Amino acid sequence: MSVILQVEYVWDVDWSTAEQPGAADAHAMREAPGLQWKIWLRDPDTRSRGGIYLFADRESAQDWADRIDEGLPGNHRDLSVRIFEINEDATRVTHGPLDIPAAVPSLDV
Repeated sequence: MSVILQVEYVWDVDWSTAEQPGAADAHAMREAPGLQWKIWLRDPDTRSRGGIYLFADRESAQDWADRIDEGLPGNHRDLSVRIFEINEDATRVTHGPLDIPAAVPSLDV
């Protein structure tokens, strides 16, 4: 059963000059085992960043969660990592994107 991994943290930098995650970060993320999709989040007003991830199973989500701190930028604090089961029937009624296959690695060189 697919699960949601919710990650949020505060990044203590000057957001007007800080480099934000880009396509290279997203392409690297596509290699995560069990990852079906990720929505990238940021709130410049609170300096919060994070993501909502759909993983194919709890084990894949937990493996990623156990290593999430390693991939975060320096100067981060207040890390919150949670895994949720999904009510799939209700989510499908409200058009939640549960049936999207995992991303295929890019063929770009």
